[in-house]
Order: sequence, then structure tokens, then C-alpha cells
Amino acid sequence: MNFSRMTGTKKLRPVVSMAIASACLLAGIVKAGGAVAETAGTSTGRLVHRYLQVVIAPKGDFVASVEGDSPPGGYYPELRDLIIRRTADGAQTHVALSCGRVPQCWPSSPAWSPDGRHLSFALRTPGSHAYAVYDVAPDGTHLTRLFFTASLR
Repeated sequence: MNFSRMTGTKKLRPVVSMAIASACLLAGIVKAGGAVAETAGTSTGRLVHRYLQVVIAPKGDFVASVEGDSPPGGYYPELRDLIIRRTADGAQTHVALSCGRVPQCWPSSPAWSPDGRHLSFALRTPGSHAYAVYDVAPDGTHLTRLFFTASLR
């Protein structure tokens, strides 16, 4: 196999290319919407963890994500979490949402303040199309509702 022709460069070594390709095959394929698929040929019925939205704080010290588990072949997760991770040590904080951890209590659209001291996000009210915008500190404290609307459609 001519790897330099396949990759368009001679800088990649065939061993590195094969290692990357093997790791990708073993780890699964990342699908649209952030779903991590199972390795081809397996049918274990395991949940599929999805990273629906990921945002990095301006200084790079925190990463916020909306994520959850959905059944294989399923669509978006019914239960979704807002998680803030510290990049220095990987410590994570699950933000306690005002509507609890119930279906359709969906955080979305996380956005960091320019100084990285606050994370704002929208939160859907279960059973309706009502949304509120909240603000929270990177350590998950000081959850504050900024405003509420009956519908954002």
C-alpha cells in the first residue's frame, strides 16, 4: 500500500496511519449530532452516549456540554445533563437543573460569558414549549433564572 499517495503527504508514517485507522475502527465512528456509535458488528444493546453541544470557556479552563444516553438506533436522549468539566484535572460538575432530571427538562445553547465566569443556557420546561434562560458559575453554583418565555417558536 502506498500511504503517501493515500494521505497526500510523505510526512505521515505508515505505522502511525495504521495505528490511527485501527484506533478509529476499534473505538467506533463519531456520527452527526455527537453520537458515539458502537463498533461495527456488535449488537450489545448498550446505550449510546451523545454529546449534543460542547462549548469551551474563553480561557480554555472549562468545557461545558449538554449530553445524555440514548438507546442504540434511538434519536436524541430523553434525559439530558449539563456538565461542566475543568480542563486542568478533568473534574466534572453536573449542574442541578431547576426542573430536575426528568424527560424533556432539556438544557440547550450553552454560552460562556466573555470573561468565562458565567455560563448561560436555555432550559425547556417539561411538557411544554416554554423556555427559561439561566446563568450558572463554572463550579455549578449560583444557578439564576434570567428570564422566562412561554414559547420561543
